[in-house]
Amino acid sequence: VIVEEHLTGSVYRATMVDGVLAGVLAGDPPRVTGDGTHTVAELIALKNRDRHERVGAYTATEATHIFLARHGYTLDTVLERGIKIDLTEKIGLSYGGNAREVTPNVHPRLRTELERAAEIVDDPIIGFDFITPDISADPDTVHWGIIECNALPFINLHHDPLEGEPVNVAGIFMDYIERELQLQR
Repeated sequence: VIVEEHLTGSVYRATMVDGVLAGVLAGDPPRVTGDGTHTVAELIALKNRDRHERVGAYTATEATHIFLARHGYTLDTVLERGIKIDLTEKIGLSYGGNAREVTPNVHPRLRTELERAAEIVDDPIIGFDFITPDISADPDTVHWGIIECNALPFINLHHDPLEGEPVNVAGIFMDYIERELQLQR
């Protein structure tokens, strides 16, 4: 059985250590913002020219054409000023996207929901991937959902985000290990 539901917003990775939220990293797909003058193809070229050195260049492929067409755009579309569109569903720096640490912005009720999910999974280190339109909003007021649970989350993602203050998730995990070793003595 496959159950599908469309969620909008950034994809977030909540890394949980011993049932507690340690860090949340937002991952965004490559996006362009219209200026009323340039085509999507030209905006991609400008984005690639001005990208951060850690962000991969975005190359339009057949998948780009299909993705844009589903949203009513082509590479020749001139976007109105301020209109932002995604170029693909793939997230991350290597795809030309963005990564930002957002832990301080997590709504307290969302933190509670993620910690409740961690309690159910009952694993000392896990990563929940979830989508929400607003990380700072009460989860009862927005349409959000957990899309994946990772048994081996990439904790290094929190240490060197492109934007935001790094979170030392490895240190939090090592503190957990040290507590557990002391309990076993």
